[in-house]
Amino acid sequence: MINLFLLSAAETASTPQGSNFISSKDASEPGNYETKIIYLLIAALLGILGRIIWSHFRKTAPLESLDHPVTRECLIQSARVLIVDDEEPLLIGELKSEGFAVDHDREGKDLHNIENQIYDLAILDYAGVGQRLGGAQGLDLLKHIKRVSPRTRLIAYTSRSLNATESEFFRLSHAVLPKDMGLGDSLALIETELRKSFSKEHLFEALLAKLSLTNGAEREKVHAALTKALAKNDEAGFKEAITKIAGAASEKAAEMIISKLFPEK
Repeated sequence: MINLFLLSAAETASTPQGSNFISSKDASEPGNYETKIIYLLIAALLGILGRIIWSHFRKTAPLESLDHPVTRECLIQSARVLIVDDEEPLLIGELKSEGFAVDHDREGKDLHNIENQIYDLAILDYAGVGQRLGGAQGLDLLKHIKRVSPRTRLIAYTSRSLNATESEFFRLSHAVLPKDMGLGDSLALIETELRKSFSKEHLFEALLAKLSLTNGAEREKVHAALTKALAKNDEAGFKEAITKIAGAASEKAAEMIISKLFPEK
């Protein structure tokens, strides 16, 4: 209401009627001319202020403000972790003893679960894994996971030195976990990455990647639709908006990510 009033004031000042606001009679009366000029300047300034306020409130809220606290108990109950290592590190037993659901794949052959996007976090060794996807071993597997399951957080799990080409394995990961790191510090890093996997901002970026929405206009539309839907916990409404933006096939492709965005029914 305030914005409409302010904008109306500015428009009045810019109309022909507004320009005749200072009549010849007014101009001939002492002090009236200066007073009317001041009124016009105030009206113009109020119009500018109104546009600034309106622009501010049109911006959608940061997605971080819509996150709910994720307790450790929630992580243990909800998270699914994949460890790809040709050995069986102590970390697997430690995570399982803490109650986490952990799958261990020695070579990265089980692509079915990866492509079904069931993992919140994947911990990947570099050497001796991923040969099925190419000669770059863990790097090829990491790239495959990023492409088919962008919501999965990725931890590079190796202590070996990598050359300039292989170092992309570290760069494309969300975090690096040296194999000789202590179990306590390793668990802390893993839990940090798991919490990030549930964040609305991360899932939003994963959704854009999954649907190949790259231009700014598409991003803004999805962001606005998501913010509105989260405020109302309206998963069905968000799915409808995504279908309009990205096409009929998009809902199926993004089904897992959307279910993580709206965990509470």
